[in-house]
Amino acid sequence: MKHKKIKKLLPLVFSVMICTFPVSAANENIALLDELQTVQTEEEGSIEIELTDGGVGTTKEDVVFEYAKVADVVDGEYELLEAYQGSGIDLNAIETAEQLEEAALELSAYKTSDGSCTTDADGKAIIKDLDVGVYLLYASEHKRYDDITPLLIAIPTWGEQEGDMLYDVKVIPKHTPVPPGKIIADTPDSERDHVKTGDNVNIALCMAGVIVGATLIGTMLAFFYQKRKKNYEEK
Repeated sequence: MKHKKIKKLLPLVFSVMICTFPVSAANENIALLDELQTVQTEEEGSIEIELTDGGVGTTKEDVVFEYAKVADVVDGEYELLEAYQGSGIDLNAIETAEQLEEAALELSAYKTSDGSCTTDADGKAIIKDLDVGVYLLYASEHKRYDDITPLLIAIPTWGEQEGDMLYDVKVIPKHTPVPPGKIIADTPDSERDHVKTGDNVNIALCMAGVIVGATLIGTMLAFFYQKRKKNYEEK
């Protein structure tokens, strides 16, 4: 028989840049529940994503996140869905933030998705109507933002400060600055400026070529004129 009580997977502290919020107050930690048999499996929840500012030249807008349910709550434990059981991951045995991050990275390699969401200008997006279970979040499109670490989040999540289960969860994904030059600044303004700059350069080069060519032709004509005049005078 499976155990009715499991260990907390975390807490995940701010050092890994993931946190949860109830409607009115903030928590510093994410933790999975000690006693999953108390979970109301008929409930639904949501995950709100909020990106913090990235490196120089980045934007929090239009970052696409994929989400996929990877585990159910079964007999008081987390049980991976069949598609992920080949990974050999035991969510109930995870005790540290590092282990949880490793599990998320490994599961993200499956490239599965139940849907996607895109951040707005403030770097926010929300996924609603989610069943109870564990979900994988990973970025599939972030050319103009930092590298984002995949993460696992449970619905419900345990709120340490509230001492209660949170079905509506807010997460701040961990992100790492990318090497210089990797960010693609393809905004309309930058494209327009780029075109204008290129046009100006081409025009300047053409003008310079015309001037140089005209100067050479003028010099050659003057040379032949003087030579012809000299020959005529000698005759």
